[in-house]
Amino acid sequence: MLGLATTVALAVTLWVLVRAAPAPQPQLEASSGDFSLERGVAQPGASLPEGSELVTRASGRVRLKLGAGALALGPSTRLRTAHGRVAQVVVGSAELSAPSGHLASVRAGDYEVSVEGGMVRLEVLSAEAVSAVVVEGEAVLRRGSQRVSLHAGQSFQTGATGTSPAGKQVTLRGEPTVREADFAAAPEGSPLERARTEAQSGHTQAAARTYDTLAHGDDGVAAQVALYELARLELTKQGDLVDAERNLRESLRRYPEGVLVQEVSLTLLDVDVRAARPGAALDDADAFLRRFPSTEREADVRMVRANLRRERGDCAGALEDYRRLDANAAHAGDALFFGGLCEAQLGNAGAAHERLSRYLARDGNESHRTEAVRALDSKEIHEGSGWPETFTTEPAEDAR
Repeated sequence: MLGLATTVALAVTLWVLVRAAPAPQPQLEASSGDFSLERGVAQPGASLPEGSELVTRASGRVRLKLGAGALALGPSTRLRTAHGRVAQVVVGSAELSAPSGHLASVRAGDYEVSVEGGMVRLEVLSAEAVSAVVVEGEAVLRRGSQRVSLHAGQSFQTGATGTSPAGKQVTLRGEPTVREADFAAAPEGSPLERARTEAQSGHTQAAARTYDTLAHGDDGVAAQVALYELARLELTKQGDLVDAERNLRESLRRYPEGVLVQEVSLTLLDVDVRAARPGAALDDADAFLRRFPSTEREADVRMVRANLRRERGDCAGALEDYRRLDANAAHAGDALFFGGLCEAQLGNAGAAHERLSRYLARDGNESHRTEAVRALDSKEIHEGSGWPETFTTEPAEDAR
């Protein structure tokens, strides 16, 4: 558990880093749905123009690089850039993350938010109505000369009501663990930190007990995080699929609108795949895509579903997903390759040749290049007579 002195020292360190380092300009990494840019053109890998505003539409999502960190913008979100200053989420929702040992910062309304080695979820209704939930790691919120340090499981909220982009009066959901009156305080560490330390040092049974106690102590954010991390511990460290699934389903039952509902749903899908239950995995993938059609993880789940469909012989269904991933930076390669094989399986020689040729024309170091060349040379592709004879491939990584 972090002591008060350690927490204060962390807050000061993060504040010094934020003030000393120049603000990195956001770079477009990936997008889904529709968005607009007030000035200039947003190209993958390019920095957004300074002094402009990026707006995601009702079904749009955008992922940006912030130095070593990342900022994922949700639907109906407005981001403003300015010369020499940290980018600002003016209204909407966002997830700010940074790997261990690195710092990422963004302004949320009137507050500057920094995270190191973790992730914080933000909701902004106005400059004064801001909510922050720390999912992992440590975060610092600063406004003027005041600042507060939050650890995983804690949340901050001020100005509970505001106006949505559609002009409606809305209210921030949830009960904050740190309020406006506590803004100058530096809270003590939590049992979550102790459980994580125990898990990292190999004391998984002790960590499981600590997580379990916290998860069933109340129904706050810390309990939600603890129940999820208990399931992850059981799954990844103890190999206990039964208890992991039980706790994940308990989490969905207790917190159907919880701060980690997407992570819980994704981990359930992971359990299905590990347990070799493709039918259940397809059901959970379908449920996820119905509930979160515009989430940042939509493309990942769509690729899993496409591969599951293909491996079960449903190439027509798989192609529906592969085609929607053709322009996705992370999955376009596999979508083109496996989609080409599915076109061949369905007897569509021209479409198979086109997809496999596009795959081979990509600049990256494509992992299925040898198989794609062999498939293009097969008589089945040329004749449109189905899957290349004696042709097999390893399943895509996401489907294993």
